[in-house]
Amino acid sequence: MLFIKYASKFDYLYLIATFILLINTGCVANNNAIKHQPKHSIKSIEVSLPESIQWKKVTDKTITRGYIREWVPKGSTGENAEWIVVEQKFTQKSSIGAMKFTAGMYAIAKKMCEDVKYLKPVSHSVKGYDSVLGWVICSRQKGLNYGTFTHQRVITDKNVVYVVTSELRMPPTKKAGMFAFQKAERHKMKPFLARVKQSKLFVQNSVGVCVADGNSCSK
Repeated sequence: MLFIKYASKFDYLYLIATFILLINTGCVANNNAIKHQPKHSIKSIEVSLPESIQWKKVTDKTITRGYIREWVPKGSTGENAEWIVVEQKFTQKSSIGAMKFTAGMYAIAKKMCEDVKYLKPVSHSVKGYDSVLGWVICSRQKGLNYGTFTHQRVITDKNVVYVVTSELRMPPTKKAGMFAFQKAERHKMKPFLARVKQSKLFVQNSVGVCVADGNSCSK
């Protein structure tokens, strides 16, 4: 459900993202909880980028016992892209669950944004590996001229953490969950909502794990 309000004083179109909207665009049933710990360790993950867009890799950097990779639509840069996909690998000092790691990511988002709205993360395992789906709306990133709608998947295997983030950039607002498009940009509203749906399906269905026993990657 979506409530649309025209505010003629500022000539803005306000899209109010209600709790029901967030459920319809992001939340999935918690029917993939872990039943047992898989026998083999994760060797790597496989990310299938949305096919509706031609992507360009703009970052491929190795960090200590991990990496960061970033993609933007072809013709965009990391500074002006409307959609950014990030894949990261971290190695922690000790084992950490996907839910706990996601809570830490939410805490970081709260510090980086002027206002934040998020739903409780949902367990959604990948082939039995501990995994969580999360969604965050940032009204405006501090020091920047845009807000973000982010879908994220976290997969953990003992002390190794994989994070896939799909970040949509949007006009900044005072409150998270309220989307504002100027009158001249109303034509961007429908494509933005379509990207929100694509982003959600991407992190939910397009991330697989490759295990150390040599079998093919599975989603």
